[in-house]
Amino acid sequence: MKGFGIYIQNDLLEPKHVKSMRNAVWLYMWLIDHMTSISEEQVGLVLGGRPVKYEEVAAELGIARNVYCEWVEKLRAYPYIETTRTPYGIVFRVFKAKKRFKKGVEMYGKASRDVRKSGNVIKTIQDNNKRMKTSKTFSPLQGKNSPRSMEVVPIDDDGQEIRPRRTGPKPEGKNKIAMRLQRKFVEMAQKQLGSSPVMDVKGYKMCLYAMNTGGLTEVQIVDLFDEWFKLGKPDEETISITRALSARQIEGYKVRNNVK
Repeated sequence: MKGFGIYIQNDLLEPKHVKSMRNAVWLYMWLIDHMTSISEEQVGLVLGGRPVKYEEVAAELGIARNVYCEWVEKLRAYPYIETTRTPYGIVFRVFKAKKRFKKGVEMYGKASRDVRKSGNVIKTIQDNNKRMKTSKTFSPLQGKNSPRSMEVVPIDDDGQEIRPRRTGPKPEGKNKIAMRLQRKFVEMAQKQLGSSPVMDVKGYKMCLYAMNTGGLTEVQIVDLFDEWFKLGKPDEETISITRALSARQIEGYKVRNNVK
């Protein structure tokens, strides 16, 4: 339904979000607009948890399939969202979700129920803080089947999380790992065959596919490359990273090396 406002936190105006999200912000807003529920852990469920097809998004945003795939991976990498692939589409979950449902106030989880009963947002939040000075939330780990670890996060009198500043280096995203894997494949091809394969967007996506859907680590993918170059196939086939990281090759590698 058109004509309704979408709640977007102004935190997204920070340079780090502008840099990491870029044009994928349009898909992010589409997901927020189609959230139907929000859990107590601030995880928003899109369209009730049913798989979303590309065609549904394209019908409203008018984007090509490759753009859609790039935006999904960009939002996953930060991560702003968590996805589960199914034979019929992708199930989307949005982290740190907030939204106004019908005429209710913008809240989530237990606090939302308390507010509906009391009718006073600020007073309810302050009363909750007096009873419990911390809130429990789940910190998502990257990866399709990765478990979630629980952490206790302090909240201030306005109900906002107080996050300590990050110490140490920022965890490396899968986008950078995928680009590094592309370079590694070129190096190995030059060493083994004296040829340089052409690296394009498809090869980059295959590296992401090997990590996300295939469930392989960077070390395992390099090991698969090594096996691939030892197969003795024609050069024009061997220097194809797309064939090296096909579903058949990944599954074969996992069987041979007992990778679960």
